[in-house]
Amino acid sequence: NGATIQELVNGKNATVEGVEFSYQQSFDFLPGLLSNTGMTFNYTYSPSVKEGWEFAADGNDVPFNATAKNQSNLVLWYNDDRFEFRVAANYLDDRYDGQLASWTTDPLGTDNDEKILGGLDRWEDASLYVDLTSTYHINESVDINLNVQNLTEEGSYKYIHWSNFRSEYHAYERRITLGVNAKF
Repeated sequence: NGATIQELVNGKNATVEGVEFSYQQSFDFLPGLLSNTGMTFNYTYSPSVKEGWEFAADGNDVPFNATAKNQSNLVLWYNDDRFEFRVAANYLDDRYDGQLASWTTDPLGTDNDEKILGGLDRWEDASLYVDLTSTYHINESVDINLNVQNLTEEGSYKYIHWSNFRSEYHAYERRITLGVNAKF
């Protein structure tokens, strides 16, 4: 009753195309402890375009919906009967974040007082997040878990048009969780 529903849509002038490469390998052919290791890797290239909707300050079309042109993930892992360990690195390229709005009155020197909305493009800088996850199986009923999110305390910068014209910084601290899981 009376709710407003908002959904993201590509629109007729927006496209997302690209290619993704993914590789997963268990290194069980290696000797000793290394036989319990492995990796998962993927890379995505997706240059989205939002033609005719908004333009960057240099006149180029901009991507839409904060899409990163380059994105990749790498997970290295170890797994045996008692211990599991994973380290994951997640990379996102610069992401478009709309325009910095500004209002000007009568910018062309005409007699009308039309207000024009315009501004410089705003971006979120590339980021690389590293997470760790580990579990030690004491027995069939009890596990000890250690998780570390954002190991390197990666933050997030936003900039306006030029990468050295930074406008915001969001600090994200490391989060460490130690827990015990028990089955009864």
